[in-house]
Amino acid sequence: MTVRTAKRALNMRGYPEAPIRDITLTDVDFGTTATANVSRERREPRLRNVTANGTPVMT
Repeated sequence: MTVRTAKRALNMRGYPEAPIRDITLTDVDFGTTATANVSRERREPRLRNVTANGTPVMT
């Protein structure tokens, strides 16, 4: 998937009693993003070949 522009590539916000689980993103290019990713209360998302602003996305 290719996204040309976005406010942010990832916005994952879970809760301590209900974390986000079992997320996998593969081959995603988030072109140009304006702000940093948000990643809270999640359990080890799997990111394979995911980029934003030309650099690999890490959580």
